[in-house]
Amino acid sequence: MEKYHVLQMIGQGCFGKVFKGRRKQTGKIVAMKFISKRGKLEKDQENLRHEIGILQRLDHENIILLLDWFETENDFVVVTQFAYGELFEIFQDDKHLPEAQVSNIARQLVRALNYLHSQQVIHRDMKPQNVLVSSNGTVKLCDFGFARALSTETTVLTSIKGTPLYMAPELVQEKPYDSGVDLWSLGVICYELFVGEPPFYTNSLISLVQLIIQKPVHYPDKISSTFRSFLKGLLQKDPKCRLTWPHLLDHPFVREEPRVTANSACPDPKGHKVSSLRYAAATGTKGIKTLETLPDQPVCPWKAMEPWLDFFTEASASAVPRGEQYGHSSEPLNEDFADLCVKALELYSDVLESRLLSKEHPKVERQGLELCLEGEKRDAGKGREAKGKHKESALSLPLSSLLRGLVHIFSQASPSAVFSRLLVSRIGAQLLRLMKSLASDARSWGPAWDVLSDLTRLLGLWLRSLLTMGMTKLCNELLCADGILLQFLEIAPSLILHSKEPHVSPDQWCTQQMGVSINSVKCLGVVFSHLSTATLASPDSAFVTELFRGLDQNTMIVERNKASRRAAEAVAVLCLCLRSHPKVFKASSFPTLSVQDSEKMTRAILQALAALVHPPFGQGNVPWSHNASTRRISIRGALEVIHLALRRSLGKSTGEIAAVLWDLRHAGDRLDTSALKLLISLLSVSHEMCRQLAPNLTDSIGSGFTNGSVLTAIEAICRHEHKVLWPTVGMLLSVHIHCLRPFGGDKPSVNGHLTTSPVPPWCNLTTMQAIISCLPFAPGTCQPDVISLLCRCYALELIASMGFSLMSSKETHGQMCEAMSGVWETFTVLLETARPMAQQLMDEIQRTEGAPNGYLVRGPLDGVIAVASLQQSLAPGSAQYVQLVVHAVLAEPENCLAIMGPGALLRFLDMFVASQDFLEPSIATLKCALSILSALQCLSKLPLEEIPDMPEMAVAFEAALSPIIHLLQLVERGKSEIPQQFQRYRTVATLVRLLETSFEQGQGSRTSPCLCTALHLLTVMVLEHPSLAKEFVKHEGVQVLRSRKLLSSDLVFSEKGAAVVTHVLVILSQLARLSADYYPLLFSMDMCPALRELLSCGNPAIRAKACNAVGNMVRHSDLFYKTMKQAGIIKQLVRLCSDSDDACRKLASFAVGNFAFHSDELYEELAPALPQLLYLLRDPEEKTRANAAGAIGNLVRNSDLLCPVIIREGALEGLCGIVRARCPQTPDPVSLAKLAADSSVKIALFSLGNLAVHSECRSELRATKVVEVCHFLVNICSCEDMVHKYAKRLLQKLGFETLRKKT
Repeated sequence: MEKYHVLQMIGQGCFGKVFKGRRKQTGKIVAMKFISKRGKLEKDQENLRHEIGILQRLDHENIILLLDWFETENDFVVVTQFAYGELFEIFQDDKHLPEAQVSNIARQLVRALNYLHSQQVIHRDMKPQNVLVSSNGTVKLCDFGFARALSTETTVLTSIKGTPLYMAPELVQEKPYDSGVDLWSLGVICYELFVGEPPFYTNSLISLVQLIIQKPVHYPDKISSTFRSFLKGLLQKDPKCRLTWPHLLDHPFVREEPRVTANSACPDPKGHKVSSLRYAAATGTKGIKTLETLPDQPVCPWKAMEPWLDFFTEASASAVPRGEQYGHSSEPLNEDFADLCVKALELYSDVLESRLLSKEHPKVERQGLELCLEGEKRDAGKGREAKGKHKESALSLPLSSLLRGLVHIFSQASPSAVFSRLLVSRIGAQLLRLMKSLASDARSWGPAWDVLSDLTRLLGLWLRSLLTMGMTKLCNELLCADGILLQFLEIAPSLILHSKEPHVSPDQWCTQQMGVSINSVKCLGVVFSHLSTATLASPDSAFVTELFRGLDQNTMIVERNKASRRAAEAVAVLCLCLRSHPKVFKASSFPTLSVQDSEKMTRAILQALAALVHPPFGQGNVPWSHNASTRRISIRGALEVIHLALRRSLGKSTGEIAAVLWDLRHAGDRLDTSALKLLISLLSVSHEMCRQLAPNLTDSIGSGFTNGSVLTAIEAICRHEHKVLWPTVGMLLSVHIHCLRPFGGDKPSVNGHLTTSPVPPWCNLTTMQAIISCLPFAPGTCQPDVISLLCRCYALELIASMGFSLMSSKETHGQMCEAMSGVWETFTVLLETARPMAQQLMDEIQRTEGAPNGYLVRGPLDGVIAVASLQQSLAPGSAQYVQLVVHAVLAEPENCLAIMGPGALLRFLDMFVASQDFLEPSIATLKCALSILSALQCLSKLPLEEIPDMPEMAVAFEAALSPIIHLLQLVERGKSEIPQQFQRYRTVATLVRLLETSFEQGQGSRTSPCLCTALHLLTVMVLEHPSLAKEFVKHEGVQVLRSRKLLSSDLVFSEKGAAVVTHVLVILSQLARLSADYYPLLFSMDMCPALRELLSCGNPAIRAKACNAVGNMVRHSDLFYKTMKQAGIIKQLVRLCSDSDDACRKLASFAVGNFAFHSDELYEELAPALPQLLYLLRDPEEKTRANAAGAIGNLVRNSDLLCPVIIREGALEGLCGIVRARCPQTPDPVSLAKLAADSSVKIALFSLGNLAVHSECRSELRATKVVEVCHFLVNICSCEDMVHKYAKRLLQKLGFETLRKKT
């Protein structure tokens, strides 16, 4: 603060207060933003420091410059340029602007955002208050970037507390977002500038958010078609459809018009002036061949290139050019310069394709420009001396000088304006044209090898810049059948081997040609990086999907698509070229190669192969995290292609290949991360490679605390020394962990069995104790850094792997238990800090091991989980570690599971299942169980062979389902929340999916324990919660039950099969009982034949459940009457009314009654059941009597068709007998309560009332004692009692109450 005077406050933004200030001594007026440290975690503050450092390097005419920054005790202070005139003031004064002025402002904002995004900076807070307009019309963007330094939660919360008027839909919905949010905000600002108000405006924050998400944009009628197109492109609610780079720069509404200077316009042959971006016709001069055979093209004033020729001269002489200005010219490198460079490349492409440049004609003149492949070697200073000659003759621009100048620009990413312009140009296409022309007759060019080398280097730099700058849309345009990537794949083998035959041995390489080969390999590595990155960033790309699918070993080579064949050929060539390294083949096999060239080539090859299976860019997550993509492209096929190519090219076995890659990790005095990345990827899919490599690792870890050992590196990192050793040390630890898998180190989870094999010599108790001794935190450590934490995570996992491998020897158990006590402190600290630092840890894990299939196979909690699992295995009675882990996950189940890899998830499932004895049956415990189930569902969508040592998923699902069923029976408090929790975790959808895919076809899968458990849980959910029954129908659960043939009668002969059928019948019965709305769906499933077979099966419980299901399916309407009659179900029900099983008789009479309820259509078919129903009126079970009485009453409900039969069979006496037999002798309270609770009495009275409607029955009833009984019941029973009501109803229908009144 001692350098500035703070004047008055001039504003307050989302992240702090802004003051006007003055620099002491100079008096310069500045703006000073104070960002409070209060409430910010140390990691947020560190992120902010890093962010400010990035922003300090930004330099653009349309961006307020960050001049200085410093910290006080309470604040960060950011010093920027001071400017007046917020765009917000225009809205207050002018309300709206003409379209031309809006276009001018938009053009400058587009320039500013293009620059910001090219520097990987997102503004996130675009609004009129942050756009400043000077008196001369220059627009400057301010107040940018700081939001990114805060945590995601803080950013969203702060923004919503402000105003979301200018926020993109994905931002207000708190979804993942990218630079597209700034472009949406730009569209809103331009709309408001023209219309006078934003496209969505309301005083209610909630309503505003809904409008932004759902309401379409209304465009005014007076807007021009160009402006409308511009706004429509930006205001797309789907960010994938939004107008973005580079197309935004070329939109007519904001397109930059080329600047024409005094020497940038020249007349064409007809005397017309043309701009600096067009060609001019030229005539030949003596001694230099002209291009008369080429078609005439538009004019390009090459004189405009003259001020920049010294730049190319210096670049060609390998000198470092001096900034943005060169020679005596005042012209800096600018966008016109970039355009002219691309045009020059295009001109060279035309010349070479027309074969007008050759050994016989080494130079040509075209449009006043002298073209040649190589220029004369000159000192940098001679450029100025030769400058005068340019005016007298054609300007000389050798292709080699042009390429090296462009290489310098791309290497330095500077000047930024030129770099950005070249990125979005057609430079890649021109470079490929030049390569093809030179490579088609490469051996005849002689000196052109250097040019080819520069071409491949420049193409690689351009492609890599697209990735590093995050220009996803432009990258996607390369991913197509005729894109640049595939074109380079076609010519790469010939460039590397200098032969059109892809399998020629490289033993004829010479030093002159090595530059082309090495740069071609490096460029191929960038192409592979594009392809592997697209598996994360563009999983919907059909081109990328088909390419990697075509690499799968199950795809015949002849059936591979063109892209897959080209990629496989390129991999084969790379593996063939590995033979040049002495560690692979004897050096004498390649006498023409120097050791230095061989080393360079090998490192480039390893980097390229690793790039294909190790995406360098893109965000990786575990498969069940919130941010994980639902679409993934497997790279397993690429690994198989590499493995096969290595075996064929090197003539070595799997174990020998692993040993070669392990040896190649040494690159001089450092370790080659590419060799380790490739080795880790191959180890992850090859158990045998792990087994054979394991003994070779002794020199890395088994040598104790010596220089270069893993133990020494772990100790150094854990003591906050030599962080530069990471991620190499992480890769080494990962190799060791992988290599212990065949020896039981990766313990199979979910009640699996340990494997017993002789362990490698370095896996011993001494090494294990040595690693443990490195891990304790230094006293007074407040906030461990990411690298030391992650090193401990890997180390804990290695310790656990070694412990599992050594468990086959019982003698070591006690010593291991004693040694494991030393990890408790590390264990607890990692468990506490892993969640708050999760994203930083996962970023480092991806950097270390990549996300080759779109997800991470290791998470920050894996080491903790592995140690707890080991402790559980060593001392089953000691639950200290397990309880700590389980309680930590219970507090934040989703967040904790999201930082576990697949193996850790299954290990935690083991712990959770074993912890049911000490866990409280609560909603929190249920949420954790549901979270695990949801994570398993995500895991099951992956090809299981991609995950090392995965157990049967059916076993995992069964283990996860059991606690849920157990908890549903015990949870008391918060029981009303259960349906909401099931819906939140989409549990019903998970279970339906489980039934659908349940583990391959065949009868065994229909009776698997997993499927039975899933059906059991679904039955409980559907029975107890109607909302979950609706979910079941919504997710097509009924269709899945039918398609899996889970009602088949052949299942009932086994205990498990009978359980499956029972669950299905209960679910269908409950759906039918709940609502007639489900009837059409059930009807369409054509289940009547299956139900008929189940009604006649030998299992009485199945027969009873089938009767119940049939009864409920005719409960609400007669929709099923005809179909069930045709299926023979009614005859079956009549017979079942006399079944030997009590439940069958009860439910058969229930179904018969419902068949009679809606119409008399089936009375004749139901009449044979009357004798059985009369018999059931005397059944000892109350519900059976009630069902039988109800069925008899329904048989006369719709007509008197069966009245004669009912009277003849004695049904009237039977119903009256139920009432008389249960009528109390004395009306004491106990007797009356028993009478009121007996449903058979009530139903019998109601059915008698139905019978009394018909005259034949009425006369018969009047002659019985039922009238006397009814009078007695009316007098003794309460008026609210149903017995009183039904007895009174019967008297009314018999007419006795009326006669009594007259008397």
